[in-house]
Amino acid sequence: MPESIIFVTIQFFHFTNFYKSLTADSGSGDDVCSLEYELKVMPDISTGTRTMNPGAGSASFYPDSNYPNAIVVVSDFNFKEFFRTEVNAYCNNIAAIEVAFFGVPVANSGFCKEKKCNFTYKPNVTSSVS
Repeated sequence: MPESIIFVTIQFFHFTNFYKSLTADSGSGDDVCSLEYELKVMPDISTGTRTMNPGAGSASFYPDSNYPNAIVVVSDFNFKEFFRTEVNAYCNNIAAIEVAFFGVPVANSGFCKEKKCNFTYKPNVTSSVS
């Protein structure tokens, strides 16, 4: 009886997970005459969260800090820095913007004690912004 030779091949498979590299989009900064601002971003497949640089007052995000086009309402007028952190599984990325919140100037045209019917009257005007 002839002898049989059996060859056995053993293969090992190693599976590697690849995750999409993230680029956080924090939107663009701006100057506004208000205490609120819409933070517009392009949503990604990851989860994005917004925060404000601590120590610069407080901020609330509506409907919440994860919403791509959240409205931020700040507690005071000043320059504020906002961060957007994007996370998916093992990867993350952070981007920042600055928004300048200014108070709306109040126009005061003064008042007139007498009727002036010519074009040379100079009203007593004060400025609300120095």
